[in-house]
Amino acid sequence: MADFVIVPTSDSPMDLQQAWDTLDRARRATRAALLPVRVEANTNAWAQTLAALEQTDTARFDTFIAKRQPIKTSLGINPKQLYEYRDLADELTRIAKEELA
Repeated sequence: MADFVIVPTSDSPMDLQQAWDTLDRARRATRAALLPVRVEANTNAWAQTLAALEQTDTARFDTFIAKRQPIKTSLGINPKQLYEYRDLADELTRIAKEELA
């Protein structure tokens, strides 16, 4: 049993459709939100995804994880830069504190 479910999704329409289904199922049992990952921020796909999430009032993280080569190729090593992952950790900490309050 989880206290909070994170549903990752890319900005692909097919991925988003599947993520919505997973999110709906997860929210029947606990709090859940979408986490956009591998986002290419200056593309039409991201703009359309963001618009769809806002139009449907989908629970999502404020933080999104951009598609980055240094992260993609960092298997087995400690990355020198955390990029958006530090912001995500801060957001998760805030959510956890709200849960405990």
